[in-house]
Amino acid sequence: MAVVLVSAPDEFALTKGGRMRYQFTGSGRYESTGIKAVTAILVYDRGSADGDQFVLQWGNKEVVMTARTNPTEPGEFPAGDGSAAYLESILPYFTGYYPIRQDFTVAIYPGPPFGIIELTAKRPGTAYTVEPYGDSVGFHVSGSLPAGGEALIRERYGVYIEVYLQKPGTDGVGDDDFELISEQHVEADDDGRCEFDAGDLLHGYLSADIPAFGSTGGQLSQTSHRKYYIAYGEAWGNPIKPTLIKNDTIRHAYLGGADFEHRASGGFSLINYVKGATTAQDRPLRFGPVTRKIYVDEPAWLTFVNLREDAPQPVTLDVFVKYDDDSTQNVPGVQAAMVFKKGDKLTYAVGIAQRGLLAGVPAGKHLKEYYVKIRSSSADYSAQYRFIVDYDPKPYRRFFAYQNSLGAFDCITTWGKGSAELQRFYEQAERALPSNYAPTAAQFVDYNVSRQQSFEVTSGWQLQADLIRWDDFYCAYVRFQVKGSKAVAIGLTSKQIKQFKDGDNQFAHSFSYSLLKRDEYYSEDTLEVAQTVPVVSLPVGTVTIQPTQPVLTRDPSIDDSVRTLTPVDILNFRNAASRPNPETLGFLTQQSGAKLFRRQDLPISYKELTQKPTNRDEAGLADVPTVTEANLNALSASFQQIRDLVGFRPVARSWTGDQEPS
Repeated sequence: MAVVLVSAPDEFALTKGGRMRYQFTGSGRYESTGIKAVTAILVYDRGSADGDQFVLQWGNKEVVMTARTNPTEPGEFPAGDGSAAYLESILPYFTGYYPIRQDFTVAIYPGPPFGIIELTAKRPGTAYTVEPYGDSVGFHVSGSLPAGGEALIRERYGVYIEVYLQKPGTDGVGDDDFELISEQHVEADDDGRCEFDAGDLLHGYLSADIPAFGSTGGQLSQTSHRKYYIAYGEAWGNPIKPTLIKNDTIRHAYLGGADFEHRASGGFSLINYVKGATTAQDRPLRFGPVTRKIYVDEPAWLTFVNLREDAPQPVTLDVFVKYDDDSTQNVPGVQAAMVFKKGDKLTYAVGIAQRGLLAGVPAGKHLKEYYVKIRSSSADYSAQYRFIVDYDPKPYRRFFAYQNSLGAFDCITTWGKGSAELQRFYEQAERALPSNYAPTAAQFVDYNVSRQQSFEVTSGWQLQADLIRWDDFYCAYVRFQVKGSKAVAIGLTSKQIKQFKDGDNQFAHSFSYSLLKRDEYYSEDTLEVAQTVPVVSLPVGTVTIQPTQPVLTRDPSIDDSVRTLTPVDILNFRNAASRPNPETLGFLTQQSGAKLFRRQDLPISYKELTQKPTNRDEAGLADVPTVTEANLNALSASFQQIRDLVGFRPVARSWTGDQEPS
């Protein structure tokens, strides 16, 4: 008897949706597996005749088997002699009959002096013991040999599990560095299998590692990453009685989680997300591209986790800057080297102001962009991340730091106009006044007075790819509004946030939040300060006041006729101006038409009329018929067609003249 761990969690996993599931199987659920009943039905060589019956009875079931010459009903089988061939012929009727098939397997053993039909129960238990009665002429039911026996199942059989979690501030090496946080019993199913997910339990023991907003040093995570292991063993009974207990290997739990899609099936693999082909390709715990824009006063962090063996040398933050003239420089002494052990989680502030990068810019140059990674003295331990400096002076900027789904801190920036709202909280009590109370006395007294500030802000127009990442901010457990080295916890009050409409080409979000604190008193040093109007400098020395200059409200250079133009008039002018010039399109003009036709006031001279043709022959048109001739020719042709069709000429009924028409 033993419990076997058939599937273990990843060595490094997120607590929510990460792969932190244990699967066990145990073989000791049955103290005794029970006995399967075996029933022998003896078939004599003389066989059975039509109508012979015998009865099989087990548990609460009773089956009557009847021999028939032509079996047609359930429970009927062929009549015949008891030969081996006969036994083979009736086997399908016993194996296929539903009540028998449901509980037994059937086998035939022919042989003198009789054959045997053997029924073997499919499951152990006394309910499958067949009673020894119900013989017929050729059949004898010998009963169950052996009789069925019940299985002995251990009560509440399963796995006893102890969960040990690393104590904060320890390195998680010795037994004293761990504390027992849970003891539980997981019952197994009928096959001896059970599962245990450590993620939900450990999630409640981890908390966010809040970055030191006023510090530039690297920060080793103590509360969002802790080691753990389990001890497990077979157990059963009431109360539970564990047997031999053994420890599993030490693993690493990281605060964070994955969405519904990524936690399905096997769960989210932190190793596949972070670990690259080499240490120089390992990613920090951050979503989005390796290149981002950043403002001069915007905070930023990068969190690295070592999913490999201990780094052979301490690691340090490596910063490489580029100026506007494309000259480059390594920033020395940015961060003291830190030990980077297996599973360690290191957070570095990488903002421009946080790292003081502007202080080292040479005269006459401007910081254009910079690159960040961590490395040891011999190798890079992360991919290189690029930050492009954005000098656009967008007003009303607000910076919000939050713990992302990977358990590391990130930042979003809004620059749209916002609005502030103050909510008051107070209690009021009524007091009894003396008969001679002073006029300044109050009948009601306020107490427990406090105020809470809330805001509504807009993101400003941003790329949709950048705003998609804001979903991580909206579902974060921990959020801060940051201004320099100061930060205050905030909570979102918006339940619905409009993101975009189909077809939009500009994108912006709007959300509301409130400070997660109440103030009973006021001081001038507040985090949120309204945008102020620039102070106008007063002149120094003698002040000269010039006479007032009149400003005309009517421009005298504009003619009065133009002032009466209406929009319709202007539209007509535009239509006329858009028409093409007829002269450029080949139309007749006065000049070109004068060349084609004689002017009315010009007489025709005799010289122009001489040597002109006066008839068709002179003009060379003798073969061209006149209109009259053309009509006569057409009429003659019509009469000819009529004569051709009827075969005779028409008879004139009347005519005038001396000659009969032909």
